Amino acid sequence: MQRVRPGGTLIIRARAGGCVGWLNIDKPMTVMGEGRFDPRDDDFAAPITLQAPDGAPCMTVARGVRVQVRDIVFASPRAGDAACIVSYGGEVVAQNVGMRHTGDEAAIYADGGLLDLRDMRVNADTVAPAVVADGATLRTDEVYIAGSSSGQEVVPGAGGQTQINRTRIIGPSRQSTFGPRAIGILVRAMRDYGEIAITNSKVCGYPEGIVVEGATVRLDRTRVCKADTAVSLHGGEVSIENSRLVAETYGVAVVAGQATIKNNILADVSRRAWYQENRGVIVAEGNRVWSTSLCPLGYQPVYGNRFAPVWSGGGGQGYTCMSYPYPREWWRRDESSLGVAYDPRVTIPEYYDQFRTGYGWYDCRGRFISEGRYYGEDRWSRGSQGFTRECPRPRNYGSGYGGGYRNSPWSDGYSDYDIDFDAGFSYGL
Repeated sequence: MQRVRPGGTLIIRARAGGCVGWLNIDKPMTVMGEGRFDPRDDDFAAPITLQAPDGAPCMTVARGVRVQVRDIVFASPRAGDAACIVSYGGEVVAQNVGMRHTGDEAAIYADGGLLDLRDMRVNADTVAPAVVADGATLRTDEVYIAGSSSGQEVVPGAGGQTQINRTRIIGPSRQSTFGPRAIGILVRAMRDYGEIAITNSKVCGYPEGIVVEGATVRLDRTRVCKADTAVSLHGGEVSIENSRLVAETYGVAVVAGQATIKNNILADVSRRAWYQENRGVIVAEGNRVWSTSLCPLGYQPVYGNRFAPVWSGGGGQGYTCMSYPYPREWWRRDESSLGVAYDPRVTIPEYYDQFRTGYGWYDCRGRFISEGRYYGEDRWSRGSQGFTRECPRPRNYGSGYGGGYRNSPWSDGYSDYDIDFDAGFSYGL
């Protein structure tokens, strides 16, 4: 380290196993391993592994110092109370870097400055967030984080907009019953009311997917799955567009602040699509929902004793209930690898496929009546009205009863577009 001039390059070579040491960087430099590390490699196969001494960090960066790190794996198997990478007001730019961290603190901790992570894989066994950017400008692109009780904690700094792009954050297979809240991404604001953009990313396996406390956050083309609540807002503003939210209880919960929710996919919600308290404001439109709880199956009279299935719900709440099974491809991309069994998330009546092609109808008891004489729109205006003892003619039945429903209840008018990434590689997909 002492021989490297400011702005120079330190090349780490290993001839007999991994290196054990602590890099204390107090001048600008580039640190690189001999060879190349591929972050797509699940086994962390790399020519160079730098292992921290027990209870010590792997690398510390002094204030005002810029360091670039490439093609190396950091390991801190017995870190204790130490983070693996620590920066106090420095600038850390890491590319093609792997991390294996086991300890009580974050794998990466930045207090101020810049933290720029690209093509990086972080496996962290810790009750703390894997990555903490406290007042630092955070930029991530093509980053995979797995194993930690929480994914990222971000307090945006004043050095520019924080950007989380093409980042996959996957929770542990079993959540701890003690310690801090298990959150995929936690965004807190300083006095400067920080801003953050989360795009083309995936957060899965945390009870609270994304939590915003006083900041301004924009979510676009981002997927949250296997959550209890996908997005929670406790002050500030959040904009959610073109994203897919799969949560057990609430899609978006707004305690305070304003949430704008447009053109998203919501699935598996059992209580409410949106939860709002007195100090919260929700603006929602153009969203689609797959949920047997929010969208119960019913039957709409169309012509006499001929009914069409409808999925009620969403009226005036900014979402439309879907009438076909949740696409298996979406489940495969997000939840299959997390041990979640496939669920169509909609109640489909018997012979619904035949009904959709224009044949038959349902009676007042929800039984399918197969009838080939009347096809398409003709089934709603021709032939006997079919009243029976089980389904008698209503007392006030007249022209206009049941005959005014003509808006193809089996068609939702949407295409099955997917929420996907521009990524060159996709972890967990």
